[in-house]
Amino acid sequence: MAAQEQQEAAPPQAAPEPAPAPAPAAGASSAGGYDELMRLKGLLDAGVLTQAEFDAQKQLVLGS
Repeated sequence: MAAQEQQEAAPPQAAPEPAPAPAPAAGASSAGGYDELMRLKGLLDAGVLTQAEFDAQKQLVLGS
């Protein structure tokens, strides 16, 4: 029975969410803006960012 207890693994703990990256400086190149939006979209798809957080960051990147 001790062997069975040793095989049971502790439940994985969720890693803390990283803080959203700071917005790029105004006047960032369009290629840099595209790259930043793609990075943010990846974070959204991974569940790291909420839709509201993504939208706020997107507005900062687009400068609107």
